Amino acid sequence: MFFVYYVTFSLSWNARIFAYYVTPLVTLSGVSGRQNHKMGLLSILRKLKSTPDQEVRILLLGLDNGGKTTLLKQLASEDITHITPTQGFNIKSVQSQGFKLNVWDIGGQRKIRPYWRNYFENTDVLIYVIDSADRKRFEETGQELAELLDEEKLSGVPILVFANKQDLLTAAPASEIAEGLNLHTIRDRVWQIQSCSALTGEGVQDGMNWVCKSVNAKRK
Repeated sequence: MFFVYYVTFSLSWNARIFAYYVTPLVTLSGVSGRQNHKMGLLSILRKLKSTPDQEVRILLLGLDNGGKTTLLKQLASEDITHITPTQGFNIKSVQSQGFKLNVWDIGGQRKIRPYWRNYFENTDVLIYVIDSADRKRFEETGQELAELLDEEKLSGVPILVFANKQDLLTAAPASEIAEGLNLHTIRDRVWQIQSCSALTGEGVQDGMNWVCKSVNAKRK
């Protein structure tokens, strides 16, 4: 796997600017010089969102503190010693089994989740990360996942659920999580649940192998 590029946008500027950056349906007529700069950034995002056939666009979602960014860094073979919550989004590109995987890691805080829908378009695979040790939030994460599965732009998109933090003694097994999320009722797409630890890397590659196989099968 090889790191290709990395982009981070933060909410630290202000919510309105962040919304401008991530919302595709922005009116750009009559813009000022400063707005022209924003328009350039928006153009870059649109180019990144369009993926040729040889590339795979992966959307990485889940609640805050689920381990999404740690997982992303694990995929890119980067240092995971210091991880900070994603306030905007991260993009990394890695090579795996002949595919270029463009992974979009979107922040999972409640105030950011309404912006998730801005990234649904052209998604090849959805990866949903769950903190297996945080049982108090199982209902919340289940509700968010159910809403994603109902999204028209994600219709039929394969989904991999990473049951993360299996290195913790309090972690629920993947089978228990699958039952709690009613994954067995999914009929409109292929799905997989994979036990993993983003911290140790255990199970991560197994999950990504499934991602590549599902994309391969879909494109044949």
